[in-house]
Amino acid sequence: MADYASMTARIRTRIHDPDPTPAVEGRPKYPDLTYTEAIDRAIVYVGIDLCPATLVLATLTPIQEYLVELRATIEMLMIRAGEEASGAVSDVPEGTVTSVSVPDLSVSKAVSAKSGAKFWVDLCDKYITDYEHGLESCELSPDGNSAQITQGIMFRRSWRTNRRTPYEYDKALTAPSLAVAVNVDKVSISWPVVFDAYFRRYELRRSASVDMADSVAVYMNSDNHRASYEDLPGSGTWYYRLSVFNSNDLEGQSGVSSATVV
Repeated sequence: MADYASMTARIRTRIHDPDPTPAVEGRPKYPDLTYTEAIDRAIVYVGIDLCPATLVLATLTPIQEYLVELRATIEMLMIRAGEEASGAVSDVPEGTVTSVSVPDLSVSKAVSAKSGAKFWVDLCDKYITDYEHGLESCELSPDGNSAQITQGIMFRRSWRTNRRTPYEYDKALTAPSLAVAVNVDKVSISWPVVFDAYFRRYELRRSASVDMADSVAVYMNSDNHRASYEDLPGSGTWYYRLSVFNSNDLEGQSGVSSATVV
C-alpha cells in the first residue's frame, strides 16, 4: 500500500535531494509538504491520463503507484530546473569516474556533470519517457498489476479530449444509438458524440424499409461534435441508421430507429 513517506523518500533519491537533515550547503532543501503536494497533483494527473479514473493513494495498484511517483518526480525536476535557470541556485550532482580492467584491455570513462538547468531537464526527459511507457503498460493491463505486450494495438493522444485511446486496426468504432423525434413534418435525429482519436466521419442513412435495403445517405460530417440532423422526408414511416467510420475506413453501425410523419 502506497504512503506519502515512502514515496517521498523514493522521489528524493530520484531528484538527488537527500533528507533535509543535515543540511548540505548549496543544495535546495524541499520540505516534505512540497513532495506531498506534488504527489497529490500527480494522482489527479495520472487519473486523467487513465481516461479518466478516480485514484486514491492508499488503494493504488503497483503500476499506478509507479506512475504517480514518476509524475511527481517530473514536477520536482522541473522545479529544480527552474531554480537553476533563474540563478537562484547552482547545484548538480558531481560526476563520477569509472574504470574497467581486464587482461589486455583497460577502459576508463569519466562522467562529468552537465552544467546549468540542462542536467535537470535531461533527467526530466528520461522520466517522461518512462512515464509514457508505464502508462501504455497500465492501459494494456486493465487490472494494473502487471504489464503485457499486445500486438495490433497502438495509442494516440486526442488533442480535443486529451485522452489516450487504443485503436485496433481490425475493429470498427461502436456507433451510438439514435434518438428520433417528430415535429409535424420534421424528423429530428441526434446521438451521443463519439470521442475517439481515430474518428473519421458520421454517415446517417434513411430508408423506407426496415431492412435498410434501399437506404440513402442524408447526412455526412467529419466533425464529431456535429451529432444531430433534421430531416424532411415527407409523409410515411421512415427508418434511420447511423454509421461511424474510423480512419481505417471500417464502419460501425447503430441499430435502426423509425419515425412516422403524417
